[in-house]
Amino acid sequence: MEICEILWFHFLLSCRVFNRMSDYYRHSFVTFAGQILSLVLILLSNILITRVLGPEGKGVMSLLLAFPIVTVLFSIVGLDEASIYFLGSKKYEYSEVLGWAILNTLIISAISVGILVILRNWLVTSVIKNISTEFLMVAIFCIPFQIFFQYECAILLGKKNFFGYNLLTILRNFLLLLAQLILIIKYGLRGGIYSILLGFAVSALAGILLIKKLGKPKFPKQFDFEKKSISYGSRSVLGLVFHYLTRRLDLFIVNFFLNTAQVGFYSISLMLSELPWYIPSAFGTVLFPQVSGMEKPEAHRFSALICRNTVFITVLACILLAVIAKPVINIFFTAKFYPALIPFYINLPRTVALGIARVLGGNFQGTGKPEYGTIMAFVSFAITLILDLLFIPRWGITGAAIATTIANTLSVVIGLYIFTKSSKISLTEMLFVRWNEVKNYRQLVAKVIKR
Repeated sequence: MEICEILWFHFLLSCRVFNRMSDYYRHSFVTFAGQILSLVLILLSNILITRVLGPEGKGVMSLLLAFPIVTVLFSIVGLDEASIYFLGSKKYEYSEVLGWAILNTLIISAISVGILVILRNWLVTSVIKNISTEFLMVAIFCIPFQIFFQYECAILLGKKNFFGYNLLTILRNFLLLLAQLILIIKYGLRGGIYSILLGFAVSALAGILLIKKLGKPKFPKQFDFEKKSISYGSRSVLGLVFHYLTRRLDLFIVNFFLNTAQVGFYSISLMLSELPWYIPSAFGTVLFPQVSGMEKPEAHRFSALICRNTVFITVLACILLAVIAKPVINIFFTAKFYPALIPFYINLPRTVALGIARVLGGNFQGTGKPEYGTIMAFVSFAITLILDLLFIPRWGITGAAIATTIANTLSVVIGLYIFTKSSKISLTEMLFVRWNEVKNYRQLVAKVIKR
């Protein structure tokens, strides 16, 4: 609670500087609180999976949970992100966006599922080794639910309904955990795989209850919206795909060269090292729709303020996490998962880089320049792929951590260069918190301790 109070207090103080910040900080706080609740549910899910299924089962679950998400990122071609932009900038009405969301979900699902079903035997012998065809089919049939879920989240964000957005993401994680509790304990790994499908399906259906309150869909009679969506989405989709693959590509390459048990160890190291990332994730999520309604100079100053404060908080969180990591693994995941420790430590600087990239990405998307985020993500993806292929066969999951940390750091250097050149804001202003802002944190900490 102290961390949440520090963030909230700092938010209120900083509102004196920028006219539009009160809404942003309130929305960021709601989103951050939602991220914390989701984080607790994710931790409980990981504890359940690791204790019941062990490293190998955890590895299989991680791969099959990531598979439909990666597939949808490729197949939806950024149309959900375009929905956020068009709703946030009020270029289109909600009813039109929802109509296209339903139509696109049906079309994209039919094409994606059909192609993957045809390729299923090739996939389990090459791309996703050590996974049964039955389990892969379950992951494939998660795709339609994942597509519509992403559209639901996009619509809620575009309408700046941050409470609804966070409620939906919390509900998704809660339903996944509940399904796992019911099925894993009784049916083991098979139950765990089917719990993914159940959680995806029920959460997507629950999202309908949230968005239907905003109005009824208006099915399109012309393709103007779709053309503009594809134009915007095509500039951002590769960035989204490359960004996610950079964060999760290691899992598939570790599985290819090593085995699912090593995937299990590495997935725990990623999960723990990314805990502080939920702070910039909350800021970046709100930043995108918020700056889409601002003039560019104001949007750039606003983003610089958010960036330097997220760096400050994320670094502090990483230091704290580094101190307590070993007992945390022992208590919650057992000593069997100690092989995750070294990759965890190596991945902490990557978490700081991911936080900066999240804020920069929100700025680029909100100011109509998603291609800059795509450049960052492509550099990160390309370097990660090359270094993974070099390092993982030689150094295992430690090599995977080294590769992704180098890649994300270099990507952020490029992103900061682009931002500072286009905004005329200095690198110092982007990365280093100001003394008066630090004093605000100190005053609140002292107040909390005194209380």
